[in-house]
Amino acid sequence: MNNEIKLPPDCLGFYCIPLDEESCSLSLEVLNQHSEFRDCKDPFLLFFVRHKGFDYSLVKLTVEIEQEKKPKLVYLAIKDRRMYVTCNSGTNSSFLSRHAYFAVYDTMSYCDPKPFGEYDWYDFFEAGKKKSKYLNVICDRRGLTIDLRKKYKKFWKKGDRLFEFRASDEKSERKPELPVNLNKTGDSEQLILGYLCCTSNWWGACVHLPILVPYRGQLNKARTNVHMFIKMLGPEDVEESSLTEEQKNLNAICLQMEEIAWLADRKAWVNEITASPDEIKSKHRELFTLWHAAWPYLAVQRFLRLYYTVHKELLRMKPVKSEIRPLKISTARPQIFFILKDCGEYFELRLRVKIGKKIISIVHWYEDLFLSADDCYFEYYLFDSYQDLQLAKFFKSYSHRFSVLKTHYDGAFAAFVQKLRERYEFL
Repeated sequence: MNNEIKLPPDCLGFYCIPLDEESCSLSLEVLNQHSEFRDCKDPFLLFFVRHKGFDYSLVKLTVEIEQEKKPKLVYLAIKDRRMYVTCNSGTNSSFLSRHAYFAVYDTMSYCDPKPFGEYDWYDFFEAGKKKSKYLNVICDRRGLTIDLRKKYKKFWKKGDRLFEFRASDEKSERKPELPVNLNKTGDSEQLILGYLCCTSNWWGACVHLPILVPYRGQLNKARTNVHMFIKMLGPEDVEESSLTEEQKNLNAICLQMEEIAWLADRKAWVNEITASPDEIKSKHRELFTLWHAAWPYLAVQRFLRLYYTVHKELLRMKPVKSEIRPLKISTARPQIFFILKDCGEYFELRLRVKIGKKIISIVHWYEDLFLSADDCYFEYYLFDSYQDLQLAKFFKSYSHRFSVLKTHYDGAFAAFVQKLRERYEFL
């Protein structure tokens, strides 16, 4: 791969602008620290920026300023969390010309700060090669689009975030299984007490984390399924004398869940989430423990369902039957293992999950707590530890597998793989 960025002809040198180490982004404030030129100083100054290609790891742009005879060429590259900019109108290692400034300013597309990770492909070009075999580049009137070719999966690049292991999250939350004992039907032959797993992750409106809510329902004549959902129940609606020990324990867990799960007091269709990111993470951790406490009890409940709720008042109303989905709880233990494959110039690291001896494909997540497999969509599994859950969530952002160039492997990534080997099985 390249060691130095190829300097285009008629250019004096690259001007370096540091980017944010964590997000590979550039803010307008930082950009303005490197130049005296401003668009707002002359509101009647018109300039036009157009993408012309992506060659030798350089984004090529033209900048045309009104009343100038011809446009100037500007080039920018991203390497090691730095932006290197040059042009054929005077930019060098100590000076950023106005054409270069306007090019970077326009590329930010009114986004402040603007992530520039989409252009960070420097190490994916072979020395002296104009094009990269890893990339599919489209440059047209709509702009510049850079994607990996279909044969390649997502790549981890130097500086990207890696999963952080915490000793407090390694503890297994798994509770012992209960003997199979189907719950009582309740007050009469046809009335039953069941449980709804309520989630608000619907239409992009997440106002609470997943919780359990008891409901009263009426069975069909064959007493094999719920014919009618009468009402979702609060503590005041449940008669303790009619409950089994499992149901009493579940109801206590339901109350604890409802106290901590709300992220907003939602009474309208549009409402802001009032909980901070740290508060949401803390709530998520507590709920994971509560779901583990409820899991063995849920496994012996016959009338468990999934329900979408979009505001708090729905938790005490009659459920809408058309919005209720089947739900099956599995007490089987999902176990994470990894496959590290040598693909020549890069490695591919894949996270897989097995249930017993069967390897499953994760196809869906609910609220980043439960997972289901492709062969049984509504059968839910729960990881033993919060670390397993968070690790699988991290790999989810990479579609459960990603690649890394061998030139990027040493250092942080090698240490990450070693930590995985200490905790999980590799095949």
